[in-house]
Amino acid sequence: MNKSKGTIESEISKSLTQWEKDFLGRGSVSVKTDILRDMIIVTLRGILSPAEYTLCKTKEGLLSVKRNRTALIESGVEDLKEIILNLTGVK
Repeated sequence: MNKSKGTIESEISKSLTQWEKDFLGRGSVSVKTDILRDMIIVTLRGILSPAEYTLCKTKEGLLSVKRNRTALIESGVEDLKEIILNLTGVK
């Protein structure tokens, strides 16, 4: 039986939240996933720690947090790909 778009979106949100908790040590406050044609758009809110929010008050701090967060996510990109491919059934 094929899963509905809403079911897949919900499963992606839950799986990414779990990945965040396992890989980054904490999850987002809210996660919204939308599938639009051949794209998956995931919106994360409340992902930064209080210290990161404080750093983001300056341009230099914002860039530093962005660089570090990008590096963290990139280091787990293979796991993320596997999660999405398994949930969508796309190979």
